[in-house]
Amino acid sequence: MHIKVVGPCGSGKSTLALRLRALGYQAGSAAQDHSYVPDMWRRHNPPDLLIYLDVSLEESQRRGRTGFGWDWEYLEQQKDRLRHAREHCDLYLMTDGMDEDEVVAHAVRWIEEQTAGRGRPVALSSREEYTPPASRYQVMGRCSMPGFFDKVKSGAEKAAFEADRLRRVNQAQGVLKGYQRELDAIVAAWGPQVLALYDSGSLTQPELLAGGPQIDELRQKVAAQEAEIARIREERPPEPEIVAPPTPPSSPDQPHQMEGTVRSEPVQADVSAPRSGGRFCGACGAALPPGVKFCMECGTKVEAEG
Repeated sequence: MHIKVVGPCGSGKSTLALRLRALGYQAGSAAQDHSYVPDMWRRHNPPDLLIYLDVSLEESQRRGRTGFGWDWEYLEQQKDRLRHAREHCDLYLMTDGMDEDEVVAHAVRWIEEQTAGRGRPVALSSREEYTPPASRYQVMGRCSMPGFFDKVKSGAEKAAFEADRLRRVNQAQGVLKGYQRELDAIVAAWGPQVLALYDSGSLTQPELLAGGPQIDELRQKVAAQEAEIARIREERPPEPEIVAPPTPPSSPDQPHQMEGTVRSEPVQADVSAPRSGGRFCGACGAALPPGVKFCMECGTKVEAEG
């Protein structure tokens, strides 16, 4: 499934497309905001899903868009060029007040919701017209499509892991901010000079020293929470489990090949031999069922039927 991201400058469209590709999605951004062709976004490589990221002038300036000529009028010109994309987008997301991770999390959750009911992994919209039977994954000794599906499934699982990790980071950051607010309130009541005296061990007033243990406790909580956030951010998705195919039994006299199992020796397709009738993959020479756009043996894209 091809995903395209559009939006005015400063909305984060390029960053989102880059992060989605890192998570295994087929995603890209389109500079529709600089084109006077209303539907340029769909003329080249039209997407299956279109995401529109929006941003206000104030937020775009906070993100660094402060150059000469970057004002309300110019931003509105970009949004006018994006009007067609806004009318046809599948997801509209106002990014004001959101950081990069939050935008990615929103987009990933929405993409997973869109693809959850399809019964197929993400990035396989080209197979909408033809779904091979499940038995193909078991009986075709040279079939490499399970690995292809596993790769896409792994990308979806990684995206789900990233979204969950982001949720836990945000939750931990909320707790950290609470500790920091308590600590800042005490420090503000003391003042920087009193705090410096306390840190150096020179504070002697009993009424002020009474608040010292609370400051120490809050500092420990802040440090522990920061360490927990760092630990969560360092987490990596679990490696996919690789299950080796069963080895068929054999006898010394007659090697036994169970029906529906992978052959012990790879079979090389003779792609140079001429074929008559039907369609064949130009990469591996496998026969192609009618209507497919990808070879079911090696996953190579094939020419459309003429």
